[in-house]
Amino acid sequence: MFLRLAAVGETLFVLLGMIVIARLVFRATGLADADSFLFGDDVVPDFRAAAVAESQWHAIRYGLVFIAVIIIGWIRQRRGRAAYGVTTGGHSISWLIAFGVGVFAIIHVPSLILRLADHYLDIGPGTLFWALMKETEWNTDFWLYMAVSSFAVVPLVEEFVARGYMLGRFRESFSPGGGLVVVALIFSSAHTQYHQADLYSIGMLLALVWGSIVMGYAVYRTGSLLPPIIAHILVNVPTSIAADYVIIVLIALTMFLFRGAFGVNARRLWAILRSVNDWPSLAMIGVVIVAFGMTLQATPWAPYAWLGGFFALFVASLFVKSKWSE
Repeated sequence: MFLRLAAVGETLFVLLGMIVIARLVFRATGLADADSFLFGDDVVPDFRAAAVAESQWHAIRYGLVFIAVIIIGWIRQRRGRAAYGVTTGGHSISWLIAFGVGVFAIIHVPSLILRLADHYLDIGPGTLFWALMKETEWNTDFWLYMAVSSFAVVPLVEEFVARGYMLGRFRESFSPGGGLVVVALIFSSAHTQYHQADLYSIGMLLALVWGSIVMGYAVYRTGSLLPPIIAHILVNVPTSIAADYVIIVLIALTMFLFRGAFGVNARRLWAILRSVNDWPSLAMIGVVIVAFGMTLQATPWAPYAWLGGFFALFVASLFVKSKWSE
């Protein structure tokens, strides 16, 4: 139990701690966040300026995360590109890309259904940015901002952290299926834009859990981060309602033509999840993660309180001498 709590505490300390430091850097240097260029009663959306601000945020935040991850990996004897999935896993690039497209086909269906249901039935208010997308022109500046904030930069850095660092870390202390579940809980909780009590937001959080599990399986299956990166890129590209119908047809066609491969991988994923033997620990850690996500912004001091607890677990984990699982 301690090993599992320590693993979760370490990863959440890295994520939350680097966000806190990055925000302090932003304040000290007078940098503005992207939202200040997009939202507000008297604000005319400036997507080019928002793209620059988002680039600065990613550079500082994920730069700090990458440094922390590499240092911790070195301490815990997790070294080399292959340990983080930054490899082809012995497969061809074309096969990995095709696998990533297949992952996209599987994980994008729930969000497409939710999007179309909301279009016709209005199942939730959605996010502020979704409302802005409906009112703005999708010009060059818009696509520049989306590339930085959604489909070009974010999949690279998020997959390295979630499926490269966290999933590998949890394989030390959890069953293979348990590692998939914990990463999925953290990954979905990190999408704070969906922390709302409406059907659309709850559905999106569940879709993120499902998507994270499948993308984690893709790393297990291939030994590479490329398939989940490809899937993540495709999921994050903004599309119109008309395009969504085309995508649904293409997904259905792909799944029919390659139904044998989809069936084999579905059985393998089910076998991994069915063999989970640490459900009590997962349930307790799930409660902690949900509480973390729900209370993180409750008060100004809440992030620091959580950070202190995670830091204590992180320090304690350094005295555990077990090696990372390959």
